[in-house]
Amino acid sequence: MTWGANWGEVSLYLAKMNPQAKILAVEASTDNFKILGSNIKIQAFNTSNILCLNEAVTDKKGTIEISKGKGAENTTLKNHWQNTLTETVSCDTLSSLIDRFHFNTIDFLKIDIEGTEPQLFESLKENIHKIKSLIVEVGSKIPHEPYIPMLSFLWESNMECYEWQHEEPISTFEELRKHVTSRPSLDLWFIKRQTN
Repeated sequence: MTWGANWGEVSLYLAKMNPQAKILAVEASTDNFKILGSNIKIQAFNTSNILCLNEAVTDKKGTIEISKGKGAENTTLKNHWQNTLTETVSCDTLSSLIDRFHFNTIDFLKIDIEGTEPQLFESLKENIHKIKSLIVEVGSKIPHEPYIPMLSFLWESNMECYEWQHEEPISTFEELRKHVTSRPSLDLWFIKRQTN
């Protein structure tokens, strides 16, 4: 699953490298969703394993208002809107998406939803046993403290944490907290530890 699929870079890479995988590419922005669809159609490799969904992933089902536009600047956070157009899109929860699309396990989950990642904490808690690995963007849209409870939960859920492009895992949660609170943005990988 890729939340915040944008124009499909990660979804397309996963489809090419894992043609047997079922990939759910979720993108809320209508403009980005059109580009995502076009990018999938023009590939020279089979992309039939990618299912695209024009919705937002949040902590509730229904609709939500987001800023309108292309690229990574769409957000559901109203305090970031400055004289911008908006659009109303459908939204759903992780639990509901798992049920709707019949996922028993999730090998990889990308969460890059422009500052609303902390809202997904409860859904992650309910479904962590189904998730093998995930990447969470800690972006610059909101202060980083709201991420700490979710990251602490992931840390305590038998997952190793890596910062993007670093080979060694982060060794303590205090080290992780320092990374999160001292940088403007970063991507964190969580991978379930192997059990014997």
